[in-house]
Amino acid sequence: MQDFLEYMRTLQVSQELDRATQAESANTVSIATIQTLGSPQQIPHYARNHALLQHPWLLSFQNPPLRHTHLEDLPTTDQKLGVLVADHPRLSCLIRETGVSRNLETWLKQRYLISWCFPNWLTAVASKLPTPQTRIPLLKNLYEEHGLSGKPGHSKPHPQMWQQLFEELSAIAPGQSIPLPKSSQELLPGTQRYLQIYTTACFQYPAAFGLGILAFTESILPYENQLILAGLKKLGISTKGQEFFAVHCDCDQDHAEEILDVIEQTANSPQTLWQVWQGVAMAVRARQGFYDDLDRELVLLRQDTVKSSKG
Repeated sequence: MQDFLEYMRTLQVSQELDRATQAESANTVSIATIQTLGSPQQIPHYARNHALLQHPWLLSFQNPPLRHTHLEDLPTTDQKLGVLVADHPRLSCLIRETGVSRNLETWLKQRYLISWCFPNWLTAVASKLPTPQTRIPLLKNLYEEHGLSGKPGHSKPHPQMWQQLFEELSAIAPGQSIPLPKSSQELLPGTQRYLQIYTTACFQYPAAFGLGILAFTESILPYENQLILAGLKKLGISTKGQEFFAVHCDCDQDHAEEILDVIEQTANSPQTLWQVWQGVAMAVRARQGFYDDLDRELVLLRQDTVKSSKG
């Protein structure tokens, strides 16, 4: 799959995926129902307290049994020696063969794809907004993704931060480009569905759907990334390897507030308010499926590891 963007554009909405959105259109739903949805300003609170942050996979990621410790972070010679022993080629081979390590590599590659696609979703939504004033916050976000914002600590393109983590986890050789999938078979169904939902909302639906998806995403990411950071730290990942998630703990809250300002300017009817909350619901379904599949794979890999050890 040489051109992943082209692949994204060919994604078709399945009837099952779109059923919830097609069930009642913004023109037929009652005004009373729309009004019960509440203000979009409630999206950050909704995200902060969402059950997704208690997902079993995220909780298990915070307590990884394997370590990937860097010598530079250890204060004593004895501790450094212990890591060198653990890094013996045979022991490293055994570690790589465990289900947890394989699941971590799966997460790494599939989560990177979502990050890789994110600027395309931003661009698609921005292109549908009616005025420069409403487009600018999304374009500023796009600039930050490419390290062009000029803000201290935000001068590095985000793919470069991912490169650091891939190299540290030995998923790629130093200096090697992060590979994109060669076919959709390399994606978990939950990842495929995630890309499909976000691409549909941002490219094919009115801007309010995409704004809802983006608002929820930017609202939940600071808290989701804190959980990921906790797991990376327990794995012994260096601050350099943690950079992508650390930066997004800091900047995504601002991005959420900026998108909510855009929603306030553009969601000026009950129908567009309904579309915003439909976008939020689509984002929840996408993330739920993504983590459900990772957790399902982790359970299966652990079962296989146990069977292999008994065999």
